[in-house]
Amino acid sequence: MEVKLGQVYQYYKGGYYIVTDIVQHTETGECLVVYQDEKGGRWARPYEMFTEYMDDLKCYRFEEI
Repeated sequence: MEVKLGQVYQYYKGGYYIVTDIVQHTETGECLVVYQDEKGGRWARPYEMFTEYMDDLKCYRFEEI
């Protein structure tokens, strides 16, 4: 799955988030997805985790809307 800037995603537990940026961690070089909810709360999560398919739950962590 490719993460798209400005796109809305639904978290598997509910809630909608817009991807505001994709950045690189200064120490590890790891790619991070920065996303925001409708109230303005902001988070960053590793790209691999954001796009992860969770076999035990049979769904993606975030689904593009």
